[in-house]
Amino acid sequence: MTLLLPKSKQRRLEQMNKQLYPLRMRYRPYVGTFQVHSRRNGREYWKSLGKDIEVAYSRALILRKELDDVPLVAQRKATLEEFHQEWRTRIEDKLALSTKEGYHYYWKAVPEDLKARELAAITEDHVKAALKEIKKPSMRDHVAGFLSTIFNAAVKAQLISKNPHPRAYRNRRREVPNITTEQLLAIFNNISDSARPAVVLAGMIGLRRGEIMRLRVEDFDFSKGQVWIRGSRTVIHGKRAADILKKTKTGKPRVLPLPALAIKYLQPAINGKHPQEFLYPTFRNDLPDRLRVACRKAKAPYLNPHSLRHVCLSLLMETAGPAVAKEYAGHKDLSTTVDVYGHLSPVYLSRVMTQAYLDPELRALLGMAEDLQHHEDPLVKAFAEKASSICVKLCQGQEKGLAGNRASP
Repeated sequence: MTLLLPKSKQRRLEQMNKQLYPLRMRYRPYVGTFQVHSRRNGREYWKSLGKDIEVAYSRALILRKELDDVPLVAQRKATLEEFHQEWRTRIEDKLALSTKEGYHYYWKAVPEDLKARELAAITEDHVKAALKEIKKPSMRDHVAGFLSTIFNAAVKAQLISKNPHPRAYRNRRREVPNITTEQLLAIFNNISDSARPAVVLAGMIGLRRGEIMRLRVEDFDFSKGQVWIRGSRTVIHGKRAADILKKTKTGKPRVLPLPALAIKYLQPAINGKHPQEFLYPTFRNDLPDRLRVACRKAKAPYLNPHSLRHVCLSLLMETAGPAVAKEYAGHKDLSTTVDVYGHLSPVYLSRVMTQAYLDPELRALLGMAEDLQHHEDPLVKAFAEKASSICVKLCQGQEKGLAGNRASP
């Protein structure tokens, strides 16, 4: 049975928490008791205080007074570099190899003046100024997240009272230019032969680069028009070089349909290879440069390999709906697909608004006209374009009539 807290006691609880800070009381409706939250030695503790709010408050005040004699932040002084070295030594054995290499790479990008600052004296302005020195936006985001992780560890170690730069950029929507299907096909046709399979897989079914590099010849079934996504692949270069194969993010392989056009592009790259051979035996790090050249030749806005995934999923949302895009993306939650990959083009939004005000007969006629615009016969295509234009004009006439009816008394 759920025991709800009356609004008067909810307001009273808010006032109590202002006096108890940094402790915090909460009410547990399923058992009807109050708890107090505290943090010690980097761990969180919850202590039961009873069912009466005033009695619970008096007990919480006693715990709060005990904190007054103990500093919440340690008196030991340490620079960011010193704490980073101590923190890395402590967690080194718990990290995956790729994570270790990533942390090492991000730490090298942190400006030296920020590393030399005393940890307790670092402010948000210091962090922002340091991040501005990093020119590449993607690297800037990675370093910001890495610094936030270090600051959180410092808070748990009680060296600082709060994180000066909390990680607020998570799930930030990537800025992706709107391109047409014709521009996308032009990019496919202008890319080099060796890079074309990767670009087609990213642009037509939305695969990540690590997933593409993980594909083997046996994962393709052109007779059924399918491809099996079994995981991803990460390659680490340098002294501790490694080729790491991982499972998918959901832990399960997924099967995706392959469009006929994608099979046409992929078939030459598969023919003659052993089933166990990778589609790309060597991990391709040159795809961004190859794609930049192809975009320039196709006279299309520049896209990096991951932007192609955004373009693909956005087009799927426009044509087939978010549920289909979610399956191709391999996400557990539909909200992730919509929030991160929902880059709807102005042309699509305008068309949807136009259709929203059409009556059923005009909407059906417009749908037929749009389908016939891709017909091979130029006369049929021209007729379809004319019919579509007439439907739009009739829609505009309907909107003016509706506006006139609203204005009339």
